[in-house]
Amino acid sequence: MELNPILLGFIAGITVYVGAIPIVFLKTDNRKILGSLTTIAAGILLYLALDIGSKAEELVMKYAKLETIGDFLIRLVITAFALLGVWLSIQYAEKKFSGVIKNPSLVMASTASLGLGLHNVGEGVGIAAALLSGSVVSAMLFTIGFAVHNATEGFGIVGALQFAREVMVKQKLKYAAILSAIAGLPVMIGASVYYIGSLGDVYLATLYSASAAAVVFAANRMIIYGSGRAIGYGMLFWLMLFIGVALAFTTEGVLELSFSE
Repeated sequence: MELNPILLGFIAGITVYVGAIPIVFLKTDNRKILGSLTTIAAGILLYLALDIGSKAEELVMKYAKLETIGDFLIRLVITAFALLGVWLSIQYAEKKFSGVIKNPSLVMASTASLGLGLHNVGEGVGIAAALLSGSVVSAMLFTIGFAVHNATEGFGIVGALQFAREVMVKQKLKYAAILSAIAGLPVMIGASVYYIGSLGDVYLATLYSASAAAVVFAANRMIIYGSGRAIGYGMLFWLMLFIGVALAFTTEGVLELSFSE
């Protein structure tokens, strides 16, 4: 069975809209509800960051031996620069956004979508890598798993827009459409790596590190500007964060069981 990687990337990424658009029509100004949704989304992102970060670690640490110490140090330095480079780049972009967009809620949503877009390139590469290895089941598993995760990321992005009470629903829909595309469609860019061929572990480790960094940045902004200002950092915050992590873990577990060979 031959699958089109670009189509799989599209399926995995387009679901950001599924999570984003309904939140625009959420007729509530209740900061507790909005803050809780944002915190759940942040929990999902933090789980994804740990998951993809562990993949980068495996690709680097397998060279942590005396006979391959040179290869280890090269990979360690490259991935460290990728991690820091993404954080500084998104921070720079956020500063530029702040100069153009005066509404802090829109800045937060824009920064989060940019970070998720960078991360989703990595998701696309995961789909491509599975196809290149000949594992159609893994490619399908990744596609469905990423689609579910991206749907939850959608309400995390657009949840920030709900804090912008002065922005009309029509304008929010416009922002949601643009930000969802920025966040979700880069999965197709990553999936197109299939046509290049197999990537070396240096490139994969770098990409995974950059992807994890982007997700951490997005989650950080959701927590600071969304959760912190809406519900604080008390019991409710930790409960919602746990629910987000648990949702991501459970979803991945169910999909693994469903598609296990």
